[in-house]
Amino acid sequence: LMWREMLLMALRTGMRLGELCGLEWRDIDLQRKIVTVQRSLVRGVLGTTKSNKIRHIPLSEDLCKSLYERRYEHGAVFRRPDGRPIVDWVAGCGIRRACTQAGIRQVTWHTLRHTFASQLVTEGVPINVVQTLLGHSTVVMTMKYTHLAPSALYEAVSVLEKAEKREVAKECHHRVTTESLLLQ
Repeated sequence: LMWREMLLMALRTGMRLGELCGLEWRDIDLQRKIVTVQRSLVRGVLGTTKSNKIRHIPLSEDLCKSLYERRYEHGAVFRRPDGRPIVDWVAGCGIRRACTQAGIRQVTWHTLRHTFASQLVTEGVPINVVQTLLGHSTVVMTMKYTHLAPSALYEAVSVLEKAEKREVAKECHHRVTTESLLLQ
């Protein structure tokens, strides 16, 4: 259950692995449906986030429900059976095992961060919003994370035909209206 939840948290928030490992229950507000990302646990060392900035990320309904069922008062959200936080190599083993069990290609935690960004952009979320959610200092960095599916490119080009048809329809309507006025 914990690994499923950690995977879901990565896919729904775009948090870095170190941020997931450093996440504590006091950082999660299930009432307001928000997570505060303010620390990172990398190679066993607890510190600030990579950007040294605190950020707030809204939580999806499915993630809130999952967290609510397993909530604790304090401590690490993702921890080993003995209570110690999950560290990099343990998390790496966890995601490899999950991929094998699911019968999908092996991915990394960082892949899930890219997936988060790409899905948001594909669904039309403005790039500056994705930048804020990921905690990037520049849009250029965020662009490296957003991989568009080929179908998104075709959809983008198809917008041109729709716009042209709309303009033609407007022009025809204008002409009809003008002609109607002149005939009176």
